[in-house]
Amino acid sequence: MALAPELEATIRARLARYIAETPHEEFTGLPDLAKAVGALPVLGDPGGGMALRPDGTVVSYWWGRPDTCREETDPRIRNMVLFGASQKYSELRALAPVRPPDAGTCPHCRGTGIHPMSRHPGLEARIACYCGGIGWIPASDPALAAS
Repeated sequence: MALAPELEATIRARLARYIAETPHEEFTGLPDLAKAVGALPVLGDPGGGMALRPDGTVVSYWWGRPDTCREETDPRIRNMVLFGASQKYSELRALAPVRPPDAGTCPHCRGTGIHPMSRHPGLEARIACYCGGIGWIPASDPALAAS
């Protein structure tokens, strides 16, 4: 994914601020991990996280293990991380994916972007939907064929 030079510079600057300003957290070691893999953390779960490099590459990793870093090429995962970055970092709003005409409505949230389990008290905004909150998934995603 080729990004405009201005957007690359914005991601690079945000990553530098993240590394400099985020306190070290022993379990995840996120600032150290961000520096090691050269990517801005966006999403995480109990096993690891996903991040965005300044060139637009989406990567995933296990907590505290930069050697596990790998590029994510699945369009749904990429959209999920780009949307997450656009929501988490206001200066990256331009990264929000635009729904293509052939995209399908997410069969899990039915287009709301909110996982059905998140409607239970105490779980609000804690369970990410399969679509990452955008309400749609690429036409090539296997979940559309299964629904």
